[in-house]
Amino acid sequence: GAPPGAYTPPFSDMEGKRKDAGQEADEAPSSGAMEEGKDAETSEPVNIRTFIKPAPTRNPEVLQRRQRKNFQSRQRAKKHKSQVEQLVLKPAEERTPEEQREVEMFENRRAKKNERSRQRAIEKKEAIDKILAKPESQRTKLELAFLEQALSSKKRKNEGDRLRRERLKMLGIQHRGGEKVDGKPNVSARGPLPPEYEQRLSSDALKEGESTSESLPVPPEYPSHVTPAPMPPYHPGYGYAPHPPNAYPPPPAWDPQHFAASPAGVVLDSPDKVKQEEVV
Repeated sequence: GAPPGAYTPPFSDMEGKRKDAGQEADEAPSSGAMEEGKDAETSEPVNIRTFIKPAPTRNPEVLQRRQRKNFQSRQRAKKHKSQVEQLVLKPAEERTPEEQREVEMFENRRAKKNERSRQRAIEKKEAIDKILAKPESQRTKLELAFLEQALSSKKRKNEGDRLRRERLKMLGIQHRGGEKVDGKPNVSARGPLPPEYEQRLSSDALKEGESTSESLPVPPEYPSHVTPAPMPPYHPGYGYAPHPPNAYPPPPAWDPQHFAASPAGVVLDSPDKVKQEEVV
């Protein structure tokens, strides 16, 4: 047998089936062919799994740690963005090589991220259109899960856009006849407003309240303990609530001479004659 620690050849070498590098590359299936075969077998887009988000965890410790990390990341990104904005304001000839490199790196990274996001959005839309073009009975479970998440996220995004447009309209920003701002306003759909917009909204509401108070009279204050006034008595013939006795005289009795002729000169028949005609 071989001494301990000696080189052990691979199984293909022991069988005498070693292949040259070129021959191995020619006969090995390509990754594209493997992906095409996988796509043909499952009839699903290859990148569909990258769009399906895992089920959210309910562990409070994990959620707190994730929120803390996300908050720290946002704070670092905000600080770095403010630093780059200060560098961009400086003239190009006054920047040092390190500052110029940092600005270029920031812009390249942002352009790359935006391009990747745009490509992923196009891929996701193509996958949605491809699944919707298929009959519902031929869709797989993975396609149904992807479609459900995609449509729900699209619905949530549309709702957020609608709420954000309402906020911008309320603040008078970027709508017809309103104020135009450079760049994207930092106004979210559901979160708190930035301090500058919060102050503007409070001042506008105060001005509107002052103008309204000057134009409209102040309504009187009615104490809640005052009981309403009693209803006036009405004639019982109209079907209202009963009134105190002897409040009104009784209605006049039937008098043939009184109702013989109307003021307009039309002769009225007596009730007895009308009843006889109805019977006949």
